[in-house]
Amino acid sequence: MHWSADFVGLPWKEKGRDRTGIDCWGLCTLVYGERLGIVLPHYTEAYVSAQERAEIDALFGANACRQPWGQVPAGEEREFHIALMRCAGLLAHVGLVIGGGRMLHVERGGASQIESYASGRWRHRLVGFYAHEARHAD
Repeated sequence: MHWSADFVGLPWKEKGRDRTGIDCWGLCTLVYGERLGIVLPHYTEAYVSAQERAEIDALFGANACRQPWGQVPAGEEREFHIALMRCAGLLAHVGLVIGGGRMLHVERGGASQIESYASGRWRHRLVGFYAHEARHAD
């Protein structure tokens, strides 16, 4: 069974960072912690709510190309890389690459799921891929 199956179906929760509920960044912190042993910053103090997209945009924009993150050219993304996407014109959503043009992600009001970033609604929202320095050379 693929590692992502263990993270499908987790409920969305504002600023959630554990299996009782997660937001999109919370899913990344959970997977990185449980599967890779990498502790990511929670950033829960950096924004008021998921509705504060301008704050989230500034947070993602400021940190996307800074250590420990490095941009990965499209086509070279691999499992556990972060897919960064725009929502309403702002950098406001992330998912985890699982391979085959698919990502694991969660949206407000739903549960974590696997969806294509290479086609469908996410294709035109995709900004780029980012690898943690501990995973960049894998």
